[in-house]
This record gives sequence, C-alpha cells and structure tokens, in this order.
Amino acid sequence: MWFFVVFEQVGPAGEGLFTHKELGEGGPYGVWLYRCGEGCNYPFSFADMSITPRTLTTDSIVDGEPPLYPGTDEPYTNKVMAMNKDMIFSQLAASKAFDPEVKAFSVLWVSQSYYLWTGSSGWEAPFDFSTKAFFADRDNYLFITDDGENVVAHNFRNMGNFLWGAATYIMGVPQWLALTGAHLNNLDDTGSWDSDDDQWSIQLGRKYAKEMNWKTIYGGRATIFKN
Repeated sequence: MWFFVVFEQVGPAGEGLFTHKELGEGGPYGVWLYRCGEGCNYPFSFADMSITPRTLTTDSIVDGEPPLYPGTDEPYTNKVMAMNKDMIFSQLAASKAFDPEVKAFSVLWVSQSYYLWTGSSGWEAPFDFSTKAFFADRDNYLFITDDGENVVAHNFRNMGNFLWGAATYIMGVPQWLALTGAHLNNLDDTGSWDSDDDQWSIQLGRKYAKEMNWKTIYGGRATIFKN
C-alpha cells in the first residue's frame, strides 16, 4: 500500500501548501487540489520518489533554513510552486545559456567544456542553479515542471539539475556528456556517483528545452524564443 500527498491552493497564485498524506494505490504521488480551478485537481509525480515525499511537513517554515530530514541533507518541505515556461526561461537566461558566444562544441570545445565544468558548482557558478537566491531562499518548496508528458515535483536541488539539463541542451551539449559530467562533478564533491533522481531531473530538463525548441543563436535559431 502506497500513499499520496495532498496540497491545496493557498496564498500567491501558482503556489500550494501541503496539508496531509493519504493511503492509496500506485504511489507515491502528489495531488494539488483546485490548482486549475474549482473541482480541478493537478496530479504529479516526484523526481525523487524515495525521499522527497517523506520530507513533507505541515509545520510552518518562516525564517532560516528548514530542519533537515533525518539521515539526509534534504530539508523539510511544506510548499509547492508551479514553474511555468517564462519562469524557467528567466532562470536559464540569467545563466547566459542563450548567449550566442556559448559554443559548447566549437573549435574551442576543450576550453568550453572546462567552462561548463567550473560553471556548474559553487555559489558563483552560473550553472549551479540551486545556489541562486530564487531557489536557495525557497529550499522548503517543491517545484513542479510540466513538459506535456511528465508532471514532476523537484526539490530545490533537483530543480537545479533540471535547469542544468535544459542549459546543456540549449548549448548543444550531448546528453551522454551532460549526464557523465554530473557524475564526475558529484564524484569530485562527495566521492559517489550522481543519484538516479538527479540524473532523471537532468534528462527532464533536456526534454523540456527540446519541447520548447530553445537553442542558442549559435545553434542556428533566428530567435531564442521560437514558439
């Protein structure tokens, strides 16, 4: 017997508050009540099926860092936010993923690969999205992405992986290299391979960017926003 978690539309538009868990079949998954209007509920899955649903709490988290879920470095969560296309685009644009001078596989591919490596970890790194204020100040949130096929809730770190995946697609980095780079970066930081949920979030980000038809100008697009 699995469980599902329930959020209700509360406060600012596009945000919901965790209310409770219920027993159910086929979970764990989430349901956002009234997300799209009265009587219209919004189901979603989790990037990390194992830990994320268990970090949810009904406690109010106002100031400071949320307490960590026991045995992990994951904070407790109590809110959910829908990440629409414009919100995702703005985070990617701030990292300069759309910059026409970012040529991951130009004749300078070695130096560009080094740029991606050094730019993917640390507070000052442009592609370490989870350290940016928008997410670091909302580490008690889950962020929902919807590519038309996969509706998935990510914690703030997995949302960073999602955006990293999208950025690598935009810059012309092949998927194998984006995933391998994440493994090597995690190995360098923690001594272990990247987790399955991190790798899944990267793939989801790449799929989202592909669905949006986002490319750098260098990639042959006359405009960044094709659709």
